[in-house]
Amino acid sequence: MKLYAVYSEENAALKDIFVKGLKDPWGIELVYWGRAGEGEQDLDFGTQGFGRLMRRKIDFTVEMIKKEQGNMVIWSDLDIQFFGPCTTAIEKAIAAKDIVFLAEHWPQKEVNVGFIVLHCNAKTLAFYEAVSAMNFEAMPYYDQSAVNQLLRESSVDLSWDILPYQFWSKSVGGTPPRDILLHHANTTFPAIKEGRRVSSLELKLEQMARIREFVQTYPSWKWLLWGKWRYWAKGMVYQGFQRRSYFE
Repeated sequence: MKLYAVYSEENAALKDIFVKGLKDPWGIELVYWGRAGEGEQDLDFGTQGFGRLMRRKIDFTVEMIKKEQGNMVIWSDLDIQFFGPCTTAIEKAIAAKDIVFLAEHWPQKEVNVGFIVLHCNAKTLAFYEAVSAMNFEAMPYYDQSAVNQLLRESSVDLSWDILPYQFWSKSVGGTPPRDILLHHANTTFPAIKEGRRVSSLELKLEQMARIREFVQTYPSWKWLLWGKWRYWAKGMVYQGFQRRSYFE
């Protein structure tokens, strides 16, 4: 199985976390796009630069599917970190499917496009050509909005599903599962903190560090010594009743 990802000068800080964390013997095609915008903040979510980048990403995806016809591949954003081998769970999820996505929420079948596994065939090519034909730059979540709209409408003949809960995005809410395999650092909208604008990249790096700390100590004797049992307990309450995340 081959994994495709792209990165630019602006988000190169994510590359080492992504590559060093891989736990599967996948072939990797990591494509460098150079300087993709007018600076880090030009590519923040909600900017015109981000919209241009998503258009370029979809164009890349269409060409990838054409190139890999007959093969199963992974498309991944770089704001992903791995905590265990994923191949077995992926193969089970995609059995008899054309494509599987991360969940944006759980258990609703609203998808997140940060990590996608697909069979490169006529159906997935037609689907992404339909995404490309849409004016998704004007949509709330860009290509993700377009993908969800097409899936709801069933306008393209496509068999799809979502990956299991172990493939966890921040938007799912609650706390990461004990057997987490993958974390996607999403919901990182630019913010003002203490009078300073904080970029999406900074928030992603911060979130990833917090999730790593959580997973590495969850739950163990260190939690009792450090008083971190309260993080676990509060997270369990949120996960069970409110579907919110303690990692705000």
